[in-house]
Parts: sequence; C-alpha cells; structure tokens
Amino acid sequence: MKTKIAISKSDSRYQNILDSLNLIQQEILEKLKNKKNIVIKPNCVSDEIQLASTHKDSIKAVLDFLKQNNIDSKITIAEGSAYSTEKAFENFRYYELKDYNLEFKDINNDEFEEIQGFDKNQHPIKLGLSKTLLDSDFVISLAIPKTHDSVIATLGIKNIAVGSLIKKTLFKHRIDNSLLRKIVNRATAIRNDKGKIHQGPKAINKNIFEIYKKLKPDLVILDAFQAMEGNGPIDGTPLDLKLAIASTSAIAADLAGLKLMSIKPDDVGYLYYISKYENLNQNDLEVIGNTTLEKEKRKFRLHDNIQSQKNWR
Repeated sequence: MKTKIAISKSDSRYQNILDSLNLIQQEILEKLKNKKNIVIKPNCVSDEIQLASTHKDSIKAVLDFLKQNNIDSKITIAEGSAYSTEKAFENFRYYELKDYNLEFKDINNDEFEEIQGFDKNQHPIKLGLSKTLLDSDFVISLAIPKTHDSVIATLGIKNIAVGSLIKKTLFKHRIDNSLLRKIVNRATAIRNDKGKIHQGPKAINKNIFEIYKKLKPDLVILDAFQAMEGNGPIDGTPLDLKLAIASTSAIAADLAGLKLMSIKPDDVGYLYYISKYENLNQNDLEVIGNTTLEKEKRKFRLHDNIQSQKNWR
C-alpha cells in the first residue's frame, strides 16, 4: 500500500488544513485507534511574529477534524518557544480555543528524559527531551515550511525535534520589553538544550536525526498558506502559496515540503539521514488532492548563509 500525501489549495487557511486531513481520514483514524493522549505541537519559534509561527486557525482546523470524527482523547497544545511560550500562546490567540477543553503546556520547563547527542567535535552530549511529548500516544506536528539559518529548511520533523528540547529558565513571568526579554531569556537559562544542539551543521543535523529516532510525529501537517523564504526561521519574508500538506508519514510530508520549496532532499542533512533510516522508496508515495506538487512548487530564496549550511557531510 502506498503512503499518501494529501495536498489542498484554496483561499482559506482553515479549509486547506481540514480538507487535507479529510483526504487521509482513514489513515489518521487507523493510527488514532485506542489513543488516549494527543499532543498538537505548533511552531512558535517567535512569540511575536505571526509569519514565523503557527496560526490559530490551523490549530482550530485540526481540533474540528478530531471533533468531527468523535475523537475524545485528551488533547494538549504543547510548545517550547525560543522566547516566551506563554506570550506566544497569548499573542497568537491560542487561548481563544479553550472551548475545545484543551490543556496548554510550556515544554521548555517540562520534566525530561535524556538521550545522547553530539557537540561540534562529535563528542557525546546529553539532550533533554520533553516528557509531555515522549509520553503522548499521538504527536501531531503542525508546522510551516520555512527556510532556516542552520539546516536549510524547517518542516514537520524539525518542529518536533527542536521544540521537544528543554530550556529551563530562572524567570517564567512575562517580560514586556522585547529587547529585555531576549537578554533575560539568554542570560538566565539554567539549561538550554535548544541552544546546545546548535554547534555547527554537522552536529545539528545529527542531533535532529538522533531525536527523530526517539520521538517522531505520528501526523505532520504543513501549513503553507503563507510560507517563509529568505532569512528564516524568524526574519524571512512571506511567500503566499495557499496550500496545506498532510501525511501520517513524517518523512513523506517533509520531502513533499522540500519539493514544494525546490530544495534537493540530499542537501538537507537530517532529512537525508532519516530517509536512509526509514529506507524510503519514492515510488511508494502517492500525492492526492486538488493540485500537485509539480504545479505548486516555487523556487524559495534561501538563507544568506546557505553555503556554510551545506557543510554537514
């Protein structure tokens, strides 16, 4: 049986997400059988810039899909922002979804389990992964196709991998001044494993691969209604595509995202490792929906430091 990748295009972000999930409804519901604890992991690398972060309407579409299919599992919205997770939830209006009987979790200060990663010299280091994500029955990665300053592209898998890492700080209260918040977040982190994996292209790509082997999404949804090109994952510029992509195969979804961005899969280190690990055969993938990747793909402008990012081999 072929692995399905759903793609939907319309003038509605919400409808694109919902339609893409309906296209692979059977596959999703099969994987959801007897699952009691669902985690939806948005991408809020920024707590202020909506373009860099998952839109509330995207989450609502996922919640409505689950509701329409009578999924009564516990649902948690879990994120560990590069800055303030609480402020991200507030700024992007996630708390307006409280009628869905959700729990919200800042996984930066979560309990954690350690795995082995690598530093810039390929020496072993310990990386702490969120217990909320590790203990979930079903992890949904709700991400945005964006260019990146370290690994060329960030999609569904990286959203889970880096977001799952702890970043414990001394101060958890709100700080309203943007510059002060950045200084405090960096200066008062007592354990910042998100920062620890950023030790050059070789280390970060291997580290994402190691995390994937321990924690991988059960469902990846790429909200490409408005993607990001250029100096992502925060400071890039918008690219309007009006698309959504979804698959119960995380690597299949991410490879579809790369094709959309016109990025060669072998250029992105962590996805190269994962493709080999999963023994993925491109002939086993089937794209379904109201458009095609060939028709919709665009030449994304990559980060200014793209050449140095390719030195992961």
